[in-house]
Amino acid sequence: MRLQDYKLGDKPLRILEDTTLFKNERCIVNATKDTLALPIEVNRETLGYVFHGKGKLLIDSIIETGRGAVGKSTERDLNEPFLMLGGAKELSDSMSPVDSSDLSKLGYESAQACVERADVVCARFFRKQSRHSRWNWNTEDARLFAFMHDEDRLDLLISKKEKLLYVSDGETYVFKGDKGVLTRHGEVVVSKKGKTVHIMNSNVFVERQD
Repeated sequence: MRLQDYKLGDKPLRILEDTTLFKNERCIVNATKDTLALPIEVNRETLGYVFHGKGKLLIDSIIETGRGAVGKSTERDLNEPFLMLGGAKELSDSMSPVDSSDLSKLGYESAQACVERADVVCARFFRKQSRHSRWNWNTEDARLFAFMHDEDRLDLLISKKEKLLYVSDGETYVFKGDKGVLTRHGEVVVSKKGKTVHIMNSNVFVERQD
C-alpha cells in the first residue's frame, strides 16, 4: 500500500459530539463537536481524516532520572487542521454531512476551500513521511497524528500497541512500558527499570535508582 497515493474526499463531514480520538496513560487527543473532517482515502478505502475545528492535545513526555526530570508536559489547543491515520472505522457512525453554515463557522466559503486547506497538511506529511507507509493503519491499535508546527515542520504522534513516539521541535520521545527514551541535539536519555543512561556533550552518565 502506497500512502503517497492518497486521495482526499470532497465532501466534508462534521463530528456530532465531543470525541476522544486517542487516549492512553500518557496522552489524549480530543476533538470538539462540529469539528470538520475530510476522509483520507487509499485504494478507495478510508484510512483516516484531516480535522479542522477545536481540539486538545495533552501529552506527558517527562522522563524521570536520578539527575531529575527531563522532557516536558504539553497541553496544546488544536485550532489548525491536523491529520489522523488509523481509527477511521470507529468514527464512521459519529459524523454527518455538513451544510454551508458548518463551513462558514470555520471561515470556509465552500467545501472546495476546506479540501484545499486540508490538502496542504496532507501534501506536507506524505511528501516527508513516506517511511511510515509500511505500517498497517487499518489496525485498531495503530494511530498517527500530524500537527502543524510552523510553515516548515509538523509535530508527529505515533502509537502502535504499547509503543508511543512523539516528535516535536527537534526532540524525539519514545515510550514503551517502563522504558523511556529522549533524543535531542547533543543529548540522549534512556531510562528503564530504575536505570538511566544519560549521554550529553559526549559524556556518559549511568545511574541506578533504588
